[in-house]
Amino acid sequence: MDGYVAGVDEAGRGCVIGPMVVAGVLLKLGALETLESSGVKDSKKLTAKTRERLYEIILNEASRLMCIIVDPATIDRYVRFKRRLGGLNALELEAMVDILRGLRPKEAYVDCPDRNLKRFLRELKSRLSWKLDIKVAHKEFDDHPAVASASIVAKVLRDRIVENLRELYGDFGSGYPSDPKTVKFLVEVYEAGHVPSCVRRSWKLSRLDKFLTRGVGRY
Repeated sequence: MDGYVAGVDEAGRGCVIGPMVVAGVLLKLGALETLESSGVKDSKKLTAKTRERLYEIILNEASRLMCIIVDPATIDRYVRFKRRLGGLNALELEAMVDILRGLRPKEAYVDCPDRNLKRFLRELKSRLSWKLDIKVAHKEFDDHPAVASASIVAKVLRDRIVENLRELYGDFGSGYPSDPKTVKFLVEVYEAGHVPSCVRRSWKLSRLDKFLTRGVGRY
């Protein structure tokens, strides 16, 4: 679609509890300035309250929006069978391909999960059947209004999912392995032998080794 640009980003790639959310936003070129002036930037630089406010603005400005929620079991499968499936980067690539097919832009900015930018770009283009100007980078496009919009949408949706999970299982913190509250929760559920399906069991955490070596929670 001429006169439009898409941005694609994810939230939750590195967490140990909850899904990864990959989002894509298709915007008219004229909407970029509106979003930028509204304060849209990389979701990590914003408070939860600000993200929620900007999320509504993005929904109003977006011409098309698409999200893919990748559950922990799927993530575990790609991590554990990396040699056959390609690992987490391959999984994220597949989600981004599906999103770009849904948005079908002529121009797109993508936050790249692969350190090998050329390889990722080559793989991405090989799976898309129309002429598309794709730009991929690590962090370079974080504050581009299209990528930042996708980042905010992905983060807000993931935060809402995580909040629902907390209501089900108790307060496990942020869900990231750097969070002591999250680690405490994981130790407790592994020790009890009842690991919720929202936990990524392929993640290696040193404090859980004694439980994992017993086979608790393994597939």
